[in-house]
Amino acid sequence: MQQTDVRWSGSPRQGLVLHAGDAFLIPFSLVWSAGATAAAVAVLRAPSTGGPAFIPFVFCIVGLYLVVGRFVVDAVRRAGLRYQLTGTEAIVTTRAGATRSVALLRAVPCIGLRRGPGGSGTILFGFGPSGRSDNSALGFGYGIVAFEAIPAAEAVFQACIDAIDAGGAGTVLWEGRPYAGIVLRWWDWAIVLWNGLFVVGALTLGVWPLSLLFLGLGAFAIVGRCVFTASRRSATRYILTGGAAIIRTRPPWGREVVAPLTGAAVVTYRAEPDGRGTIVFGPDDIWTRMVDPAGAYGGQPRVPAFELLDTPQVVYERVMHARAGATAPGSG
Repeated sequence: MQQTDVRWSGSPRQGLVLHAGDAFLIPFSLVWSAGATAAAVAVLRAPSTGGPAFIPFVFCIVGLYLVVGRFVVDAVRRAGLRYQLTGTEAIVTTRAGATRSVALLRAVPCIGLRRGPGGSGTILFGFGPSGRSDNSALGFGYGIVAFEAIPAAEAVFQACIDAIDAGGAGTVLWEGRPYAGIVLRWWDWAIVLWNGLFVVGALTLGVWPLSLLFLGLGAFAIVGRCVFTASRRSATRYILTGGAAIIRTRPPWGREVVAPLTGAAVVTYRAEPDGRGTIVFGPDDIWTRMVDPAGAYGGQPRVPAFELLDTPQVVYERVMHARAGATAPGSG
């Protein structure tokens, strides 16, 4: 294991740590547990109600894990982790000292900073700012190499950028912002049509609590997410250096993301409405967009991108020139 040139070392915050998914999972787990407990009590009182009697008790066990167990599993898992950042690698080791995982900084598709309270945060070394298989809310981690719940996360994230841009590659080649207005692409119209059916169904359902829920979800999908997306882009700034594409978004709208130019398997130029363009640092096809609910519903896209640029061709040429220099033999 490479341990020279250690630029930072540390451990995750111990004890209880809440994740973004808990905003949904905590109320869901309480409702689930209440329903499962009620069903289990009904089975105990009337064992002959029909169906396998053990099923409500299985639901109770699942509910107990969601309410309490997952926090214990997460705390125990983090207790044995140790992090190191060198000039070339992000290293995660277990308590016993055996290497658990290593990420080459210039080879990962992107590095994302997920901010936390009090300057803490999580740095993800992998595909997209939210990870490819994010099971952190269930206590099992992010599915990719990550520095979880570390203090002074902004400083460590900047150290990652400096390591990628070592050797003079950090020269700023371009800096700009995306178009901050509302833009409807072809998949936006599909989302609007689909959620319009939810609104029609809600109006004809007749069950008012459920109808109001469907109306709220449909209204957000049709109108709210467009406003949300425009607000996020208005708080976003793009920076292109000789070694990386950097996306900086002011909180609380988004996360910091850096895409090493040597880590992107493909860089795609996508024409947008009104002559604008988007540069995507990674796969950009219909399947990638379909499995990206965060990007489709107003959040930061899973694949890093310079979105809705006014001069996309100029920026794209600079990106490809910088990428050629970053990947040339002896360039770093």
